[in-house]
Amino acid sequence: MAEFSRQEAADRAGVSVDTLDRFVELGLIQPDDDGRFTAGGVRKVGLVASLHAGGLPIEGMAIAFKTGSLALDFLDDPAYDHFSALSPLTFNDLAAQTGIRVDTLMVIREAIGSAMPQPTDRVREIELAIVPLLQAQLDSGYSADAVERGMRTMGDSLRRAAIAEADAFSTFSRASRGHSLAPES
Repeated sequence: MAEFSRQEAADRAGVSVDTLDRFVELGLIQPDDDGRFTAGGVRKVGLVASLHAGGLPIEGMAIAFKTGSLALDFLDDPAYDHFSALSPLTFNDLAAQTGIRVDTLMVIREAIGSAMPQPTDRVREIELAIVPLLQAQLDSGYSADAVERGMRTMGDSLRRAAIAEADAFSTFSRASRGHSLAPES
């Protein structure tokens, strides 16, 4: 299990060490006995920071954590590695490194369902995995407009598939009708 220092955890979550310390002080995140943070802890810091940036007050979240009405323990599950931490690269850095236009690279984040980033925002590790596809397309002669349109189409298709699956699950699954998902014996 990866463990990170305060500075590493703050960097990977995209917050300052002071912000991380404030989250710890309020009980929103806890380091281990050695003062280190797990990958799940880093994901929690990132989500709490995003919720706060979206307008939720930190103190209100802290109260909700203490009363048990809000919990983010699910982010400790390795399945949530998909929601990866930030890389050290900004979109500007990645554009300089790859030669791909920064505005084309920023479409990656938009296509996977997040708000359009700024060129100085750090690239998520999961977003880096998409760059070789873009590079191959551009090297094959695709225009940047065609690459961007393709990314947006793939993102929209995945969103629509997720909505259809969620609707089917809520309509037809045994779990949605109050039945256990455990196999019947």
